[in-house]
Amino acid sequence: MRSTPYVALSAAALLSCGEGLDIPEPRTEDTTVLLWSGSDPNPPPCPLGRLDYWDGWADVSASPQKECGTCSCGPAPCVLPSEFTAHESNLCADDGIPVTLDTEKHQRGECIEANPRVPDEALASITLAPPTVASRCEPLQQFGPPPLTGIFARACPWVPKHFADFDGLACIAPDEDGSCPAGFSVRFEFQERIGDARTCTPCACGDPAGGRCLADVLLFRDIDCSDLMTLYNGVEAHACIEAQPTWSLAAARVILAHEEPGACPPTEKTSYVGGTIESGETRVFCCTQHIITDED
Repeated sequence: MRSTPYVALSAAALLSCGEGLDIPEPRTEDTTVLLWSGSDPNPPPCPLGRLDYWDGWADVSASPQKECGTCSCGPAPCVLPSEFTAHESNLCADDGIPVTLDTEKHQRGECIEANPRVPDEALASITLAPPTVASRCEPLQQFGPPPLTGIFARACPWVPKHFADFDGLACIAPDEDGSCPAGFSVRFEFQERIGDARTCTPCACGDPAGGRCLADVLLFRDIDCSDLMTLYNGVEAHACIEAQPTWSLAAARVILAHEEPGACPPTEKTSYVGGTIESGETRVFCCTQHIITDED
């Protein structure tokens, strides 16, 4: 869809060919340009991919609303334990050694090699750790500021061809007295578009509350999880299990058997708009009444 230029064009306005158009010399240091204008805050790219353009706006304003949106938080999921403790004493009576399991990488009950492996002569009991509710929640959404309204403009360097999709007017600078010459009588005034510095205050979440997590733990003598040593269902708290004389810990499967996520309240219920819109100096364009296109 083509953008509508910011000017009341005559009903008889025609598409004109760029070639053969008599472009007078500019009256100031400004050069002849193709000017697009419309209500879309994202102007089309300049013909031939030129990047030395000038962006402006007129009657631009931000939405009067002060709120960006209502903050909400996702759940605090259950987290599988990443460490058990192997003991040389019965009843888990000594401090033991930590045995790590990469459950962060393996979330679906895959076979996980124990690090380090614990031989039978060093294994009298094992402390199993339970899954826990995650320590934090994440906001479900971060907001951007409400859209700007107004008339937006882009002035591109004049090129004689290949701008059929740009819908631009040929424009020059006004005379020294500020008037526009014949043939370029459509006058525009735009302020330089410096930037939109508005932001929305971020949403954040408080500490999680509630939730319940249980895991099934399978311990194996071999790293391929084919030689099952023991199975412990429904681990919800730290549990000490006694080892048998032939046990040696080489690998495990840890499966989340039950999950009730925790809930987090947002620390602030509402995200608010802050910051300002910045405009630069006004620039005047004297333009043709017809959109310039090149159908070649």
